[in-house]
Amino acid sequence: LSGRLILTRSRQIYTHSQTVDHLDRRLKLAFTITLSRARSRLTEAIRVLGLKSPHRELARRREENTRLRQSLITTMARFLAIQETKVSTLAKRLGSVSPLRVLTRGYAVVTDCKGKVIKSASQVAVSDQVTIRLAEGNLSANITKTEG
Repeated sequence: LSGRLILTRSRQIYTHSQTVDHLDRRLKLAFTITLSRARSRLTEAIRVLGLKSPHRELARRREENTRLRQSLITTMARFLAIQETKVSTLAKRLGSVSPLRVLTRGYAVVTDCKGKVIKSASQVAVSDQVTIRLAEGNLSANITKTEG
């Protein structure tokens, strides 16, 4: 009987040992699968985080800023060239009607003693003092005769 009991106990120990080995393999496999999935999730999280990196966004914005700055410089240069042409054209037009330019063609501006421009002979009387402005210099004159 004691030999039989020992044999039964040996079989039970062996069976339990087999069960423990089987459970150990299942546990290791489950752990390996869980670890592999966790590594995959971590790798994906790192990839997504890299895509949202502020360094990338800053680099992209710097490139955009550089492009926009260059565009602004080019546009402003074009705008200033156009404005310069307009100013030059207006200066020529203004110069052509300038009273000073008219004086260079031999005309004069006559003013009374108060500085008021004389446009008509009826604005002055004999013996009035007037100033005659020429292209180069001024003259003082006394009215000796008026007509018209």
